[in-house]
Amino acid sequence: MAPEKYRLDTPSAPGPSRSIEELQTSAREDVTLTPLLSRREAAVYLGLSVRTLAIWASTGRYALEVVKIGRLSKYRKSALDKFINDRATL
Repeated sequence: MAPEKYRLDTPSAPGPSRSIEELQTSAREDVTLTPLLSRREAAVYLGLSVRTLAIWASTGRYALEVVKIGRLSKYRKSALDKFINDRATL
């Protein structure tokens, strides 16, 4: 017999707790709204070489979020857009 609903209560999470179903729905929305790009696609999008992007990821030169899926490195398009906007000069 499975419990009806789990609640995730953590001391570090302020506000009301969220059910697993709510978290899964939120995660699905995040995935559909922010596509993942391969390192090659991200390099083309930023106008960099693949090697430069790999070096930045390994040295931590910039706080560019890398999503690891197995041995693959993926980049959220929204994170790349934020990276560009944070460095834009007027």
